[in-house]
Amino acid sequence: MGKKVTIKDIADKLGVSKSTVSKALSDATDISKKTREMILSCAIEMGYVDKTDMNFRSNVLMLFYAIDYSDINQFGYELLMGFQSAAKEDSLGVTILTVNEEEMRTGSYVNKFNFDDYSGSFFVGFKPHERFVRKMEENQLPAVVLDDECDSQYAARIGSDSACGIRQAVQHLYQLGRRKFAFIGGEEDSLVTIERKEAYEKALKKYELTLSYASYASFTHKFKDSVVMSVAKADAVICASDEIAAQAVKILLKNNIKVPEDICIVGYDNLPSSKYSTPSITTIAQNRIELGRTAYKIIKMINSGDRISKFILRPELILRKSTGQEG
Repeated sequence: MGKKVTIKDIADKLGVSKSTVSKALSDATDISKKTREMILSCAIEMGYVDKTDMNFRSNVLMLFYAIDYSDINQFGYELLMGFQSAAKEDSLGVTILTVNEEEMRTGSYVNKFNFDDYSGSFFVGFKPHERFVRKMEENQLPAVVLDDECDSQYAARIGSDSACGIRQAVQHLYQLGRRKFAFIGGEEDSLVTIERKEAYEKALKKYELTLSYASYASFTHKFKDSVVMSVAKADAVICASDEIAAQAVKILLKNNIKVPEDICIVGYDNLPSSKYSTPSITTIAQNRIELGRTAYKIIKMINSGDRISKFILRPELILRKSTGQEG
């Protein structure tokens, strides 16, 4: 474990007084909301631990999964590693509960554990059911939700800045001379799909590009060739995930459409497999290890009394052969 972060460390990094940092961390009312949010974000990034942070009711956290995390090529793998490693530094363990579609719909997973046995939770792949939220608030149990909303003072959202990532991708493709853009999302009602599609449409407007195509696939299941072929008139396709991008490449090649010569493809996530696809996939990289570690830090801060609604990390565009370049 590294050196303990102090209020002075935060103040020095931001160029503010120690008293201002102290007020922000204690939820004082005589500083602006903008200043408080800036200080809280810095505290999370630096790993600041309030003296009351470790007053957990137990030494175990719950991790709820609706996606695969079993190997390094799965989206959830590095999230789990980051979350577990951060908790381990404070001698906390993590219990993993995989939740199926029926349990997500009904909230029946709430019956599988005792809230008194856990000190916080991290949701990956779905948001808490209202039954869980009620119990969470009754027990004042912190929760962090990946890429989804949960309206509770004890919950916070974590994710990457979709607008920033999509904007980088559109700029890159535009600079390559591409003008007919398309977007392939996951499930149409997914918040991630909605936000990334909105970011895509906004980015196109910057370049006065009005001709665009969109279709919807799935983040977790195979999909029909028609999903991809419906946007095959484009010369640049941005996908809401690397797995969607990898399937799109296979479908295009099967239909004698060359990547990147005919169509450039960009994914999202930077899964290890995207580097070894044929061709390798240009992608918007999320730091999943850091997302997992930050989720744990936020649980500690909510436990100490801080009220955080969301924390967004900046993604990075990684150039590979699916757009004709190797960065």
